[in-house]
Amino acid sequence: MRKLLFVLFAAILSMPLSAQIEIGKYYWNQGPMTLDLFQKRHTGADDKLFTYMEWQLSTSDTTIKIGNTHFVSDKVDLYMFNELSWYDPDRNPNWALRYNQAEFDMVEVLRRKYQNTLNSDTIFWEDRSYFNKLLQVKVETFETETGYGADTAAIVRYEEQIREDLKNVVENPFRTTESRLKPAVQIGMNVTYDLECFFKPMSKGYNPAHGIQGMIYLYYGNFFTNAAFTGSWSGKLKSDDFYHDPDPPFYYQWQKDKPCRSQKFLLNFGYDVINRQHITIAPVVGIGSMVLKQNTGMRINDGPIQFSAINGGKLASGLSIGYKYKRTCSKWLMTENMVKVNLMSSYTGYHSDIPNNWSIMANFTFETKRWVKK
Repeated sequence: MRKLLFVLFAAILSMPLSAQIEIGKYYWNQGPMTLDLFQKRHTGADDKLFTYMEWQLSTSDTTIKIGNTHFVSDKVDLYMFNELSWYDPDRNPNWALRYNQAEFDMVEVLRRKYQNTLNSDTIFWEDRSYFNKLLQVKVETFETETGYGADTAAIVRYEEQIREDLKNVVENPFRTTESRLKPAVQIGMNVTYDLECFFKPMSKGYNPAHGIQGMIYLYYGNFFTNAAFTGSWSGKLKSDDFYHDPDPPFYYQWQKDKPCRSQKFLLNFGYDVINRQHITIAPVVGIGSMVLKQNTGMRINDGPIQFSAINGGKLASGLSIGYKYKRTCSKWLMTENMVKVNLMSSYTGYHSDIPNNWSIMANFTFETKRWVKK
């Protein structure tokens, strides 16, 4: 029995044979076949098989770009291998050609039907196995009923039916639709730059805090939350005796012109009240804490070097504005990649000796959101 290549779906067969062996391909849409596409092979009158065609169906990704949205679908191609297909020039070569063309056309009809299923909004996970089995049954039935090309009357009957099928089964265009989406959970992380500028009287004491921020975020539809930790460099202190802790033994002096450090943690919650093709805008609230400290260089009883430090709880609110630079829509999933700028006002409840601890925070992040199709 002749060998057929059914490579519609199996991932392990995703590499076409032609990538492994340098042989020519002839695609169905290049037009009717001719005998010049086949090799000649003398088989002898006793051999049941007097022609053979090696063909293949394969899938590959195709993308249609509309603005910032990339619609991705599977494209199914049908082609035959010239150097693996042959006929016996001494045994009905014209019928051998008609037999092979009829089979090629029949498979093209099934290819169009499967391509239309891929191009539609309908999702059936069993489609792949169904079409694979249908293809195998159709081809085996065709070969049996035509006697592998020997029964010319059967070939004529198939030709008439296949001509009608080619006329009636038209390949539909790929649907670039975003309808019927529902939220999907997306968890991610990123590293970015964070800046915090303080109002007076805090700004008289030390410079703005800035540094590297690590963030873990979670999306579910338009709702999102993130946990952000920032390790900052606040520059040098602007004044002496910035703050004294009255409770011994933590009576350390802040020293002018010495560098400071800060650590900040915030748990934020937001919701995209505006969610368009390119832009998202979300109000955000956050709760956390912040620590400021300075290496004093002093030791107590030959102990470790001490730090001047203050800490306090932190509340924040503001806006998160996102720009979607790429959206990818497949048959099952919509993925949105965006860069976000986060602007928030914050109040940090330090010691009462440092009142009005207001500040403005700013950072940018790269994030991903996902939706699935119903």
